[in-house]
Amino acid sequence: MIQKSAYEGGDFLEYAIIKATGERVSAKDTYEKGLIYICPYCGEENLSLRKGDKNAHCFAHPPKHDRTPLEKTCPEYKEADKVIDDVSRLYIKNGGVPVYLHKNESRFYIDAIFPQLSLQSLELLKGAKIKVDRQLYNVTNRSGIIYHRLDNINTKWINVSIADNRKTNPEIKQKWLCGIMGLNKLEQSIFQCNANGGYRISHNNHVFVGHKYYIISGNQNIGKVPGIEYTRQGSISLYHNNFGQSKSYYVYIMRIISATRAAKDEIRKRQYILCEKESMSYPMWPPCNILGNQLVYNDKVAFFFLKSSKDEYFSYHSSTGYLCKINSKDHYRIIYPEHWKCIYTAYDVYDTIKGEKVNIPIENIQWYIAYQKAEQSAEQFKHYFELANDSNEIISDGNIEWKSVCDFKIKSNIPVKAIVKIGEFVVGCYTNKVEGLQLGMTIILDAGSYGQKKYYIVKSQKNSKHDYSALLQMKGITTKTDSVVKKFYTQIKDDSPIVAKQVKKWISSGLIPVAAQKYIYNEMRK
Repeated sequence: MIQKSAYEGGDFLEYAIIKATGERVSAKDTYEKGLIYICPYCGEENLSLRKGDKNAHCFAHPPKHDRTPLEKTCPEYKEADKVIDDVSRLYIKNGGVPVYLHKNESRFYIDAIFPQLSLQSLELLKGAKIKVDRQLYNVTNRSGIIYHRLDNINTKWINVSIADNRKTNPEIKQKWLCGIMGLNKLEQSIFQCNANGGYRISHNNHVFVGHKYYIISGNQNIGKVPGIEYTRQGSISLYHNNFGQSKSYYVYIMRIISATRAAKDEIRKRQYILCEKESMSYPMWPPCNILGNQLVYNDKVAFFFLKSSKDEYFSYHSSTGYLCKINSKDHYRIIYPEHWKCIYTAYDVYDTIKGEKVNIPIENIQWYIAYQKAEQSAEQFKHYFELANDSNEIISDGNIEWKSVCDFKIKSNIPVKAIVKIGEFVVGCYTNKVEGLQLGMTIILDAGSYGQKKYYIVKSQKNSKHDYSALLQMKGITTKTDSVVKKFYTQIKDDSPIVAKQVKKWISSGLIPVAAQKYIYNEMRK
């Protein structure tokens, strides 16, 4: 709790979190100076406990000159560069640029994935070089997506800037230039758990009973916690100093079975809150380009399904620069991608310390939203969306022989997503490159109102001079099948599976049209 207004300079921090237990304690009721205290607002450790007059008991941050953007959002921070803007604070408290834990079989790695921007913002960055830590990235494609590998366990915050002094706008500043929260608290962090990895959940946010999450630990074995089940999945190698020395950390799936006291305490030590009911928000219509927690629309109106829990409510960040609350009774909500930049859940953390009620507002971004509708008229703008191989050769839609399959590039000048399916099941969704293809998969390039293209991964066809499809039309008087027909079936079953299926039916029944038998005899004589 903060004396005076929550975000005015000169405030006193009245309570903190004990690192070892996750317990919130009041400065006026605490006398143990040997504990490690954590700021509940910015997460900084090693707060000092100050005891004074009756109204002056407080915790204080250690003095330093290189505070991160997250630390500058803290109510106790008093300098001129304090972050007081509500929108900037929302993005910074969510860790800046989203961080994703990738899974590749039993090996893991971590990338910061820059949220997609609107076309107006991308136009401002056209040809720009984005500096992330010491690396430069060119903004060259329509999506503007940048992937930056995180591999140092000691980094607290990574700065992001534009190499030249070009004009920006609030969307660029808030979604990109606020920076990236580093990995110095990796062993406390919790990640979402999907088939290929998951996004990092910012600290002080909810995790839910019945869900699975990824966690990372330096220990090969994690102690048992009633209500929580751990399963080791693999490892990740990270640098732990500036001399290039790396260390292996172990990745586990943490499955929360029930909200036991021990489970709540374990989650609280990680600076998260365990809840039993989840707030949900799902994009319903029209189809949009989905990359993790990013939605890219080329329509000005979209529909969402919203269902909030008792304690949480939905809000959004608009292009006008305001954070706006959504009526939680509206389960089906119209949103406006041209003006909305993100949708987030918000709630208040209530705790009682020595009979005194403590309240901290928490905000968790669920979806980043970008509008990328082309501004040209139909006469001025000719769209395209295609697959290309490593040699930039365009792949025709239809069947793709297995022998020519590789990681295909998506080439387009409109928003498009590639959906990969096996039968009726979706196994992947891509926006830049289609990877991990297997025999029998279907690729659907979906460009919304611009249409679709479908590709089918099929067996490689042997060189053949013949088309046997004429057999499919042959009917009439029948005769008995013989060894010649069976031999013909054996020769064509891989090259012409549809025709072979019909020949197999004739073999099974023991009868074949006379015209078909003559056709087969002629083919076998060649």
